Amino acid sequence: MNHPIQPMPELDPEQYDALVADIVANGVLVPVVKDQHGRILDGNNRAKIAEQLGIDYPVKIVEVADDLDAWDKAVGLNCARRHLNREQKRELITAELMRRPDQSDR
Repeated sequence: MNHPIQPMPELDPEQYDALVADIVANGVLVPVVKDQHGRILDGNNRAKIAEQLGIDYPVKIVEVADDLDAWDKAVGLNCARRHLNREQKRELITAELMRRPDQSDR
């Protein structure tokens, strides 16, 4: 199995348990996004839980040009969906500024 690209903070135990309960009740409703190399860009927790439960899950494949493009897509997909607290947002912004110092911090 290819290693996922995981720019986002881990879910806290309460969020993770809620996701497990939802997947048990409804299955995986939001597709796991992978690149053409099989790396997970969005949906690491959904994939992990589904695999532990032994259930199939939908997958969407997106093409990436390189690792930088894959990371950018992963950040964009996750930020659009995840609810981050102020500290998590600060940590993500700091990591992105370190990763891409040539970019604006706005």
